[in-house]
Amino acid sequence: MTRDSLRALVVDDERLARVRLRQLLADHPAVTIVAEAASVDEAARAIGDHAPDVVFLDVQMPGGSGLTLFERCAIDADVVFVTAFDQYAVRAFDAGALDYLLKPIDPERLAVTIERLQARDGPRPITGALADAQRIALVTTRGLIVVTPAQISHIVGADDYSELFLADGTSQLSNHRLADWEQRLEPAGFRRVHRQAIVNLARIVALERAGSSVVVRLRGVGRPLTVARRRVAALRAELDKLR
Repeated sequence: MTRDSLRALVVDDERLARVRLRQLLADHPAVTIVAEAASVDEAARAIGDHAPDVVFLDVQMPGGSGLTLFERCAIDADVVFVTAFDQYAVRAFDAGALDYLLKPIDPERLAVTIERLQARDGPRPITGALADAQRIALVTTRGLIVVTPAQISHIVGADDYSELFLADGTSQLSNHRLADWEQRLEPAGFRRVHRQAIVNLARIVALERAGSSVVVRLRGVGRPLTVARRRVAALRAELDKLR
């Protein structure tokens, strides 16, 4: 069953951002914008006045983060976060958000969100719980996925982007640099083995020579990763600690 009509509330302190989202939603006849709000206070009142089916919610706004809206009022609606910052994704997911869109909004990605909204029988339960467990939110072309460091095998960097390789054999692109991931994941047992790669020490099965080079083999990964000469001794020492 699909929902043919969705009443939407757009919450964003930037007028041009609201205008842009209104323009994009105009291509989806199933969505009718019933109200707009420029702050958390306005959003709380609009939810009570208009009872929307979906709330498109910005995060950083005057008068409080969009995340505090969950604490301010009962939300009997699906919530889709729309923000330029992906670091709030885990908290949004914990609070019960259906989806998480990054600005500037990709029309094709928005269409996926609308499809998900229409396919639902009713709104997702909003818990308002904001967990602090170490989890990583990855915003993909099909929606938000949340993983733990243990589910990451290794990460390869390329300029201002990186690619996370997961234990299930899939990979996801990230707009964070490799240096950012190294700093964040070092306490979780990740180490740099090369200028363009960091690995999860717990997934290493072998450190061995391959011709004139030294490589590291990871569980579930077909191709070994080359280890920079100056990092071999430190990596071997780290592995000895785990034995």
